Amino acid sequence: ARKKAEDLERELTEIKERTGVVSIEERRALLNQKLTQLGGALTGLKTERLEKEALFNQMRGAANPEELPQLQSSPVVQSLRTELAGLESQLAQLSQRYLDQHPEVVKVRSQIEETRRRLRAEAQRVIRGAENDYRAAAAQEASVSKAVEETKSEIQELGTRALDYDTKKRELDAAREVMNSLLSRSKQTDVAQELKNSNVRVVDPAVVPRWPVRPNRTRDVTYGAVLGLFLGLGLAFFLE
Repeated sequence: ARKKAEDLERELTEIKERTGVVSIEERRALLNQKLTQLGGALTGLKTERLEKEALFNQMRGAANPEELPQLQSSPVVQSLRTELAGLESQLAQLSQRYLDQHPEVVKVRSQIEETRRRLRAEAQRVIRGAENDYRAAAAQEASVSKAVEETKSEIQELGTRALDYDTKKRELDAAREVMNSLLSRSKQTDVAQELKNSNVRVVDPAVVPRWPVRPNRTRDVTYGAVLGLFLGLGLAFFLE
């Protein structure tokens, strides 16, 4: 099993050198990470483009562009509106004193038309700005979308070039799994054998005695002498 794993590792190295991809796994991981990042960016850009497109269409289709909410915060528009209100008030006062063809009335009416024209021009400028934002978002979305397709093509090309590598990699993983299983079973057998041998322990070492345990001659002679003495005294006392 170990030899088979070594042979497969050597074949994998040869495939890497032949295909020109030194680290297929690392390259594949980087491409997948890049594709994930581009996909997230593309989703955000698409949402942004749709929002800007909807805003541009709304502004372009407005019946009265000068009344768009986007113009209310413009200092230029606010100044023009103030100027227009003053001119209209001045025209109303002049109309009470002069006829429509009076030079002062004609002058103020001309100023009002000029101010309104400037308001319309400012509104168109804001609408063109919204259009530019929309087109810039669309261009950025298209660029990222192109990068996503290129990354997908690169991943597919790498998969084609690494087809033999993937096959050998699966075989190598299976061979390593078999080898690890055999090593694990071998270690378990060794441990079990050691446990089986360790059931026997030396409690007291066997030592050869320097003299026999029995008969103990000194003790027996002493006991015999004492017993004989008592029996002799007892017998003499009985006979007396």
